[in-house]
Amino acid sequence: MWWLGNWPSDRIMLASYESDFAASWGRKVRNGISEHSAELGVNVSGESKAVGRWETEGFGGGMLTAGVGSPFTGRGADLLLIDDPVKNEQEASSRTIRDRTVEWFKTTALTRLEPGGSVTIVMTRWNDEDLSGAMLTDALQELGEEFQDVEPIPWDVIRLPALAEDDDLLGRERGEALWPARYDRDALRRIEIAQGPRNWAKLYQQRPVKEGGRIWESEWWEYYSRLPTRRRILDLVQFWDTAEKVKESNDFSACVTMARTANEFFVVDVWADRVTFPGLIQAAKAQFAKWKPNRILVEDKSSGVQLVQTLRAQTRLPIEPRTPVGDKVARANRVTGYPAAGLVLLPKSAPWLARFLDELERFPEGANDDIVDAFVGAMEYLARPSYTVD
Repeated sequence: MWWLGNWPSDRIMLASYESDFAASWGRKVRNGISEHSAELGVNVSGESKAVGRWETEGFGGGMLTAGVGSPFTGRGADLLLIDDPVKNEQEASSRTIRDRTVEWFKTTALTRLEPGGSVTIVMTRWNDEDLSGAMLTDALQELGEEFQDVEPIPWDVIRLPALAEDDDLLGRERGEALWPARYDRDALRRIEIAQGPRNWAKLYQQRPVKEGGRIWESEWWEYYSRLPTRRRILDLVQFWDTAEKVKESNDFSACVTMARTANEFFVVDVWADRVTFPGLIQAAKAQFAKWKPNRILVEDKSSGVQLVQTLRAQTRLPIEPRTPVGDKVARANRVTGYPAAGLVLLPKSAPWLARFLDELERFPEGANDDIVDAFVGAMEYLARPSYTVD
């Protein structure tokens, strides 16, 4: 990166989601210059050689790194690099963190740019209102009459999706892999299923989906008339999402029974009701007796903790606590790829089917999400490892 502009007199500022990660890039650039100093005709100054702040000897250029949100003080930048300003999906989903990042970029980072300087933002498009989205929105906004002769910052957008889309920047045919020697089309299709439509769009296609709206689409579901034979079933599990309160009957508990074959997932049964804790114990025993699953999985929270403890003490049922990772929406998005690919089958007729579909369709805005949580929990368990795409 040090050959840009008037190197080696350029001053580079780089920021990332945390200072240590940003400093690792400063170290790589500094070590690269030191290693090739004879060829480049420049050395790193002995007076300032810290990985996050160093200068070129005799030229006045150099590099300063910092974490997003940190101050860039005392220097200007000929090249301002922003590399992955958010750490993960949890941060990207937080409007507070997104707004704070945009505000820092405008009021701190951008103010350090020297006349004629350049800005490069490299990031995963987690959200359509992230830093890149905010900058593009600003560039397109209508300005008042007093600014009609002012050109907004002229951003160039370089988007290289994992699988080519129409009008591909590299001239690839639609569906062609970006780096087939590393991930060919079949490998990427498997990843697409495992990630789900929303995660695939933002993480691999760099096309974030606007927040809100439905997560599950009604046209995804396939239907079965009869379950596969037990010989074809590789695994059969029940997942319990239990009520928050165990002494009252005003919260729902739900159990979803699912089967897995080599390439498909079957929703076998759904139970949901408001029950007291003794009623929950009886329901768990009855659901096990009905289907004889290989494993009973219970979300390790609220009354689920007591359910596991009680059944272990009273029975020999194959019960196992499970700790969910991530929020409800993120977990749901991680498994949507399977129904979207037609790999999840529902019965053509069942007394619980309408309620199941209604709760998924309304999620995450609906009043209840107990069935959704139990379904997602069962899918997360059964979907490991990922399956090949025929």
